[in-house]
Amino acid sequence: MKNNESKETAPLYNVSSEKEYKSMDDIFNESNISGRFVIPGVKNVDWMVPVAGNGMYPKYSNGDILLCRVVNESFIQWGKVHVIVTKTGLFTRKLKPSSKENFVMAETYSDDYPPFDIPKDEIIGLAIVVAAIKFE
Repeated sequence: MKNNESKETAPLYNVSSEKEYKSMDDIFNESNISGRFVIPGVKNVDWMVPVAGNGMYPKYSNGDILLCRVVNESFIQWGKVHVIVTKTGLFTRKLKPSSKENFVMAETYSDDYPPFDIPKDEIIGLAIVVAAIKFE
C-alpha cells in the first residue's frame, strides 16, 4: 500500500478460480490488482475478489464482489462463508467441521453442488467474507 492511500482502501484482485497456486503471493500481488476502493461503513477488509460461477447462488451470484478479511486456520468461523485458497484453486464456500481428521467440509447454498472435504494441508490461505457488493 502506498503511503498516500487510506488504510480503509481495499484492493480488488482479478484472480482465476482454476489456476494452481503455491502461495498467497501468487494471487495477491500488485500485478493482479484491478483497482483500490473505499467501501463506506466497512473496515478491516484485506482484499476483494469477484465471485466466479454459481456455486454459492442464491446468496452470491457470478460477478458479485466479496470483501474479505484474512484469517488463520485456527480462527475459522464455522458456518460462515470463506474464500479458500488451495494448491489447486480458489473458491468460496461455507466451512463446517468435517467428520474426517485434518479436513474441513465445504458447502454451498445450492443443491446442485454437494459438500466436499478439503485436506487442511491443501489450504494455502483463508479469508472470511465480511460483506458483498451484489449486482443485478
